[in-house]
Amino acid sequence: VWSEAKQDKELLSTIKELIRIRKESDALRHGSFTPIVTDEKQNLFAFARQSVGQVAIVVLNNGKDALTITGEELMKDKLLAWRQVYPADASMSARPLPPNLVTHTIQQKTGIVFIGEKQQ
Repeated sequence: VWSEAKQDKELLSTIKELIRIRKESDALRHGSFTPIVTDEKQNLFAFARQSVGQVAIVVLNNGKDALTITGEELMKDKLLAWRQVYPADASMSARPLPPNLVTHTIQQKTGIVFIGEKQQ
């Protein structure tokens, strides 16, 4: 029997959030896979998944230190309206991201997910 008091509720919440994001993203479910950054020295890995009309970019920092990246390094398609979907940040998801102006600090042992969609 699994003791509820010993459960890692924060981890469970994170996993549920990532499952929800995947279910809502056609690119994450069905898109083609393209590695963007593989930096073994810094333990940084980024990839894109692309479907018709949508691109998802996932950046994972498995290193010991926080890393700063620029949107321009990752979000090359300027015709898409980019938004950060994970971690949830109301100030970021409420407005499109201008890729060449935004920098992101990714804490150690975490990641960040962006979704880009064609503007209507």
